[in-house]
Amino acid sequence: MKKELFIVLILYFIGMISLNAQSRDELEKKYEQLSNQYEKERNTRDSLKNIFSVKTEQIDSEKKKKNPDNDKIVDLMAGSVSVSNKIDVQNKKINYIEKDIESVKQQLHKLYSSKIDSLESLKKTGKEDSERLDDEILLLTEKNLLVAPRIPKLSFSPEKILGIDLNKAKNQKEKTLYKEYLNNALNEVDMLLGNVDLQISEVDQIVNLQTKTKKFLEEAELEGNMILQSKSNQTADINAFPRLTEGTGVTGVSNDFALNVKTYQLILSQLDIQQLSKADLKWKTSSDGMNRNFSAKEYQKLLKEVKKRLQEFKLVLANKTGSSK
Repeated sequence: MKKELFIVLILYFIGMISLNAQSRDELEKKYEQLSNQYEKERNTRDSLKNIFSVKTEQIDSEKKKKNPDNDKIVDLMAGSVSVSNKIDVQNKKINYIEKDIESVKQQLHKLYSSKIDSLESLKKTGKEDSERLDDEILLLTEKNLLVAPRIPKLSFSPEKILGIDLNKAKNQKEKTLYKEYLNNALNEVDMLLGNVDLQISEVDQIVNLQTKTKKFLEEAELEGNMILQSKSNQTADINAFPRLTEGTGVTGVSNDFALNVKTYQLILSQLDIQQLSKADLKWKTSSDGMNRNFSAKEYQKLLKEVKKRLQEFKLVLANKTGSSK
């Protein structure tokens, strides 16, 4: 009886593993489809905005003439209203897609995290090939980082924060409003630091696994002067980040990941910190800069710089609110 129950449990867990894998494949495919659709709708909206801008310029130009053609102006205005309505429709489509993408990302994040934990536990048993497990963990960690939630930029003005002195408030009401503003900013910085710490943890694991893989390949080459072709193909771009290929569901550099990079840079800028050149961070704020292969170490450096500056600003906020005492 016990043996039969054991067999049933084994079959159940095998089925669950298969179901999770299937679910993950489906979600990755859905994420890729939604991302492509998102880009398509955004491009359509950008084209409509360009048309609207041209029509607006034509209207202004016609109005400035000595003898403006009113009929032409009316036609142009009617056309611009039509384009404006189409832009509104596109914005709604984009918003719906964004919500779907966020939902899929959350599901993928849970699946990736769960699978990584399982692989880490399996690795500790020593019953499986450690190198193969490291490769799987590396790939899943990269995927997990790509579906990380979007990072919000700072909603408060750091310059205004620096100019606030509770002791110089005109009255109690003003002091209460300023303190509430400072506390909200402090909570926001805490939340951002939590997000940054989570991403630093993930990218640290990527850097460590990449370093370990690179060292293994170098040692294998020295010892046997021969590396398997599958491994040889990885050496040329071992430090590239993310190094995802077609068929994985999450390919290249995701829009959300690229936006997070730009947001982190914007946060540094919002804090009035001119550290990008000093820290030798090779990141571009333009969209063109998002298409190249990233180095995990570059991203690691950016995250640590953001964390350092947020911690400094948190100290300023804590001193102003008196919570550091």
